Amino acid sequence: MFFCDYSSSQVAPFFNAFYFLSGFGHQAVIIFFVLSGILIGQKALGDLKSNRWSWRTYLFDRMTRLWIVLLPALGFTFILDKIGMSLFPDSTIYGGDSLGGNVISSPIQTSLRVFLGNALFLQQIIVPTAGSNGALWSLSNEFWYYVTFPFVVQGIRNLEVRRSLNLPFICGALLVAWLIRIHFFEGFFIWAMGCLTLTSFSAIKKESVSSVWFWISGSLFTGVLLISRVYQTQWNDLALGVVSSLLCFSLATYPSKASPRAQQLWSFFSNFSFSLYLTHLPLLVFLRAAFVKGSTRWTLDLRYLLAAAFILFLCYFWAWLFSVFTEHKTQFLKSQLRGFSQKLKTAPFLPS
Repeated sequence: MFFCDYSSSQVAPFFNAFYFLSGFGHQAVIIFFVLSGILIGQKALGDLKSNRWSWRTYLFDRMTRLWIVLLPALGFTFILDKIGMSLFPDSTIYGGDSLGGNVISSPIQTSLRVFLGNALFLQQIIVPTAGSNGALWSLSNEFWYYVTFPFVVQGIRNLEVRRSLNLPFICGALLVAWLIRIHFFEGFFIWAMGCLTLTSFSAIKKESVSSVWFWISGSLFTGVLLISRVYQTQWNDLALGVVSSLLCFSLATYPSKASPRAQQLWSFFSNFSFSLYLTHLPLLVFLRAAFVKGSTRWTLDLRYLLAAAFILFLCYFWAWLFSVFTEHKTQFLKSQLRGFSQKLKTAPFLPS
């Protein structure tokens, strides 16, 4: 968003390495889908197998986890976009220049209908992504994967137990698939792949997973990741999903050698990762409108690299601060809502 596009005339190794390493955005989304499938799918699958499944509990947990960050993030997006368009009316990023079209909906949409649709996870289905927050496209996929997975698993389990299809569950899964339509099946398969990989190999004891398998899975992952960056084929995403799942399996079963300090560091960053995901792009768009005039972007020199590092620091700091009042309050919100629900159940009827 800030630096000029790659040019073959820039032959210095540093230039080539910078542009190559900064181009893994799509691959990161695929890996994120696999991780999400593991974290969410494993819990849902365990509840279904142990007959502790409850749609009410499942949707309550998912909605509170998502909305406690999403709704404030949508408000933040709306306010910052309005301020940015007011302060920087000549900026091309809000008007939908060629760069903005690669990052956000062009021109950006700030109507109440669009923001309400994004709050209901209907972006890229009925409405565009809200304002400058183009990253929200993948959250829509995530939410509908959450809904589809239990339908599919319950339908399959009914087929195993009763030798018959559970039509309501199958129809529910097909309804969601029809609603999403674009690339749904491929994305859902990648999302579920991590969960199914760990489940399929759950009988393998940790002691039997050698360091050789760990390095093999890591090497396969690295190779496919690099190949997907160089060669564009229709099989890149599926291949990356497979090797990401295998690597996650080896990481989950191979004894960790990370120090307690390193684990604390990764936990610190992961604890506000959702807030970072939902707030970084509107802030970056605003800062680009403030610091980059017109369509002329920065050259790759030390001065601008330091400026970029400062901007990244601002994004991380703001996401952490945002998470303190949102993401970190998830368990508190759940307990409050559950307590309120219990009070409603036990409250006596008012006399007529």
